[in-house]
Amino acid sequence: MGFLYKGGIPLTAPMALAAPVPLNVFAIVETRADLNLPNHPTAPGVFEEHLRYPFCTVAVLADRTEYWLKNGLTDDDWEVKGAMSSTILPVWANDTDYVEGQIVWFDGQLWRARTTHKSNVSDGFIDDEANWESTSADTFSIDATLVTHGNIPAGTKLENLTFADYAEMQFNPDIPPAITSFTATPAFGLKERGIDITSIALDAAWTPTKNTVDEVQITQNGTALTDGTFTGNTKSTVGTAVDGLSNVAFELTVKDTEGLEAKRPGVYTFVNPIFFGVVPGATAIGDVTEAMVKAGEKRVVVYRTSQSRVFTISLEKAFIWIPEGVISVIMDQNGFPNTDSWESVALTMENAANEQVAGRLYMMRTPATQSNFRFDFTWV
Repeated sequence: MGFLYKGGIPLTAPMALAAPVPLNVFAIVETRADLNLPNHPTAPGVFEEHLRYPFCTVAVLADRTEYWLKNGLTDDDWEVKGAMSSTILPVWANDTDYVEGQIVWFDGQLWRARTTHKSNVSDGFIDDEANWESTSADTFSIDATLVTHGNIPAGTKLENLTFADYAEMQFNPDIPPAITSFTATPAFGLKERGIDITSIALDAAWTPTKNTVDEVQITQNGTALTDGTFTGNTKSTVGTAVDGLSNVAFELTVKDTEGLEAKRPGVYTFVNPIFFGVVPGATAIGDVTEAMVKAGEKRVVVYRTSQSRVFTISLEKAFIWIPEGVISVIMDQNGFPNTDSWESVALTMENAANEQVAGRLYMMRTPATQSNFRFDFTWV
């Protein structure tokens, strides 16, 4: 019958409790002498002084290649449970010296040596099985690991695991497939509002990890698209046309035969553009027309992000138009504030969807002559 580990793996962080509490007993370890251990381990994070260890915690002593079990309520109630090799879980091998309590891996199970003996048999482990007992039914339980343990990340729930389960997690971890790319033509990202996308080509690529990939799905706004074309670890399919008014969310899901899955999104976001440009020096801000603004440079950008623009002007006025928010600060390329040299006015523009978009025009108060001169606009 297996023994129950209520803590199962080494604790490598100090506990907050300062005194023992019922049903979860701790003992403060000040020095290695408190454990009656002949040698202090050399590997950090395996057994540490000055840490609190709960009843039934397992501590691995790296320099002795042993693991110990906290089996009582006092500081020195520790019991050596067996030897462990430098690989932690050695595979059983013939013509090898074993010591009582040593743990080995054989045929998908963990075994503990009943006796100290040399395996010297002709037909392998089966002939030697009388010297061993299976530990695969031995279980341990802990709410979650405090730190990363090998391939098991911190925070992983470990409840009612057998040693075989734990070994499987360590040496054959559940790693979902790795998505290497999920792209679209035209590319995912910001698009101008009102411009339809009539043709969408989607391409996905992935790398299998623990298991074979047997399911790949691409959805558009939650609706699965057709299977598309598979070639090795890639898939191509097409999306349905979009009208340029509503954001569109695609998602790639790659699932393997064990049900482990990876996901990656791809989104089209439609926004009204901003404009930069220049007007003749004699133009008053109230006389700037929509056509003058649209004759400038159009940019599709994330709203309320700072923008920069290099202007070349000759007795002209530079401007910027934004569809929402305000330009709070304007700096020149030398780092000097230039905000007071600009004025602003509300100006509504029509977008590609024939919608009226309220916005604001910012323009230099007086004409200037500059060559390749940058202004930085703080848009909030």
